[in-house]
Amino acid sequence: MKKNYGHTIWKMLREYAIWQPGDIVALGDFGVIRDNCFERIGNIRDYISDTEIKAKANELGEVSVRSDYDVERSNQKDIVNLNYQFKKNNGVLLSAREVQVNTFLELQKTARLIAAEERWDRSWFVVTSVRTAGRFVLVISKDLNMSIEGEANAVDEFLEGRSDNASAVKLTGAINLKIVGGNGPLSVRLHQLKEQGDSFKHLEHGVPDRNAWVLAPYMNAIPEE
Repeated sequence: MKKNYGHTIWKMLREYAIWQPGDIVALGDFGVIRDNCFERIGNIRDYISDTEIKAKANELGEVSVRSDYDVERSNQKDIVNLNYQFKKNNGVLLSAREVQVNTFLELQKTARLIAAEERWDRSWFVVTSVRTAGRFVLVISKDLNMSIEGEANAVDEFLEGRSDNASAVKLTGAINLKIVGGNGPLSVRLHQLKEQGDSFKHLEHGVPDRNAWVLAPYMNAIPEE
């Protein structure tokens, strides 16, 4: 379930999933990728305590993430039934509202500081962007089939990430995980400390760059399970 969720988030957002969604993750955190999701170890302030993390925030509104699926909709009076047929087990339906993305600034200043720290493990990844939801609904189906039933307004709101009328929505099928009315981090973008190659300018003069470390974007694809 966790691996499939991580793959789905990567496929749709090109970001690495937080497991479980809503767990506390902040800019400057570092860690590893395990079971297709980011796993926090600590924060760069543990190593460079005087660092100020400057960031910018962008409001995105709503975000929806879905596994590959087909859906049939049927109506009986005021009741709507949505029957989902997922392509693989552990189908994901994630709807988030009040979404905000916070992005780390001054990456290369930070790179120089952590490169000078002997205890820094260069296999670690640094969180440089965090996608956070003020409210979200997540359902992960265990099997290929799942249905959602309820009054039309309640179902629509549920699929938009609104949880006010969630009790009026019925889920049928084997459900691995259901989070209704959750909030907090959903996914992150990562950078990793890398040694920078000599620039053309330095090569022209025959002088190699020295101590040239950068935080480079990490964008390795998450394989489908």
